[in-house]
Amino acid sequence: MQIKTNKMRAIGVLIITAAVALSGGCASIFNGGNRSISVSSQPAGAKVSVTKVGLEQIIQTGTTPLTVSLDPRRGYFQGQAYTVKFELDGYKNTEITLRPELSGWYFGNILIGGVIGMVVVDPLTGSMWNLTPRQN
Repeated sequence: MQIKTNKMRAIGVLIITAAVALSGGCASIFNGGNRSISVSSQPAGAKVSVTKVGLEQIIQTGTTPLTVSLDPRRGYFQGQAYTVKFELDGYKNTEITLRPELSGWYFGNILIGGVIGMVVVDPLTGSMWNLTPRQN
């Protein structure tokens, strides 16, 4: 009787694991949601403005050091780029472009998330994208 109970438990765990793995995309599991981007300058205290490329509207401002939360998704299978502008009296204004880059976790769908994760979940959630450069 003990062997059957262990076998049933193992089958149950396997079914639950498969259901969880197939219900989401691989990148969604590891990269879900907005990206927290730490922004700093040397010296600190620079005014920072962040704009979405294509909208040219400032979506966030602050003073370094700060952390901004950015959505990597622009649309279905499209990543969003951002321009980060630094201004500090006595220094040259500087701009950095954060570009969407395909996440390596997206290809985990081949093993874990399957077709649904690859063509539905990760593209719709934006989880298939990272923002680069990570440090500049």
